[in-house]
Amino acid sequence: MIKKTFKSLIKNGLFNLRGEINRLMFDKQFIILTYHQINNEFIPQSHMPGSFINLKVFINQIEYLKKNYEIIPLPELLKMLNEKNIKGKFIALTFDDGDKSNELIVPILVREQLPATFFLNTAYLGNEQADFCRIFNYLYHNPLKKHLLTNEIINNYEQIFVTKDKNLYEDTVNSINSLYNNIIAEDYFYTNYNFIEKLDDSLFTIALHGHEHHRFSLMTYECQMNSLKQNQQILMDFKTFDPVFSLPFGGYYDYNFDTLRVCGEMKLKMLLNTGGIIRNHGLILPRINVGQDNLKGLISMQNII
Repeated sequence: MIKKTFKSLIKNGLFNLRGEINRLMFDKQFIILTYHQINNEFIPQSHMPGSFINLKVFINQIEYLKKNYEIIPLPELLKMLNEKNIKGKFIALTFDDGDKSNELIVPILVREQLPATFFLNTAYLGNEQADFCRIFNYLYHNPLKKHLLTNEIINNYEQIFVTKDKNLYEDTVNSINSLYNNIIAEDYFYTNYNFIEKLDDSLFTIALHGHEHHRFSLMTYECQMNSLKQNQQILMDFKTFDPVFSLPFGGYYDYNFDTLRVCGEMKLKMLLNTGGIIRNHGLILPRINVGQDNLKGLISMQNII
């Protein structure tokens, strides 16, 4: 009887099934966006092509988001997920790595009263060291310093993002890291503790990204635990700290069972950069990595709740 009535409603146009499904899908969205480097112009030796976005594009994206979503703090979004209170279209803004461009965008977020979470590698705050990717990119695009990169480093560089060979990864990363002192101060990549200290805790939170930016899948359980504990110990002294973990590189192949074990023991949610709308309130949550792409199209291509 119910099935017959349902078919009758559809046949008579009183219930548009496709329209109703679309309405349910697009009226319920929990989305976490990830930004990395934002600046007025792209500088090859300072910015990574896959993670850079022009400042004007970023501002336009913010305007689009304000009109179409409610931008809420990440902790609030996670609380709503835990309570299974999924009603509405919500966006949380996150920024990875502690890039110095954070200093450029925070005034914009304050002006617009938009909340955000900054995932920080504590080893790099203050520019005592840097992520090996940034070091390689800087030297490779500097005509006067490219010669410092050996053919072996250049040939192995692309492999270390996907390899399962721990020795290849560690040897290449260590070789690149040893070249950091060739970067001059005016070209440093990261923000500093003074900037973090001044963040408005009514709008912003800071969270975990590992002490250093490494592939956790190639680290032992002990090294993963030590990295996150050191990361947490430093950041928890700031009033803006929130215990959430954004996986460095953020791919499915960048973590392993030990990573899940560590997150479970430390009671941490883990965020990836795999794209997709959030479907549940599990231990692992997806984020959409934003670049120069059309943001509306980028979101519409994702899987909906």
